Amino acid sequence: MLDPYGYWQYPCRTCAEDFDLHQAETKEKIRQEMIERGENQEVINEYINDPWLNDPAWPRADQDVEKLIKDSAFYFAELEREAMEADREFEEMFGIDLEYEYEN
Repeated sequence: MLDPYGYWQYPCRTCAEDFDLHQAETKEKIRQEMIERGENQEVINEYINDPWLNDPAWPRADQDVEKLIKDSAFYFAELEREAMEADREFEEMFGIDLEYEYEN
């Protein structure tokens, strides 16, 4: 599924892998369609080089999903720890209580 800007929002793994597998063919097909419509080369190149058409839909298809989940959980836990520390420093600096709870 694409978001309003043309980026993958929630691609199913099958669709995303298929998109990546046929990415070069898709770009060439779009290029030919634009030529047939009479678009100038500058417009075609700009469109063909746009990230939405060049970024992989499933960039981590060759990685272990369980490891990605564990790495993501660690990353977000570290972000939360850093945010809590920044809040404590802010509270101490300005003598206020931000009065919200973090999920544990």
